[in-house]
Amino acid sequence: KQGNYELKFSGESVILAGSDVKPGEKNVEEHSLNTVASGRISLDRRTRDTRHECKY
Repeated sequence: KQGNYELKFSGESVILAGSDVKPGEKNVEEHSLNTVASGRISLDRRTRDTRHECKY
């Protein structure tokens, strides 16, 4: 449909496991950001489009 926005492709979820969990939690305490997970997120990604469908 013309005017509707579709999700073309998205980045993959990042789930920390094993030895990455503790450093990730420590980063959140210190910086309010999990830099371990942040470093694994692709810079070339699209985020989910949460807008409502166009009416016109």
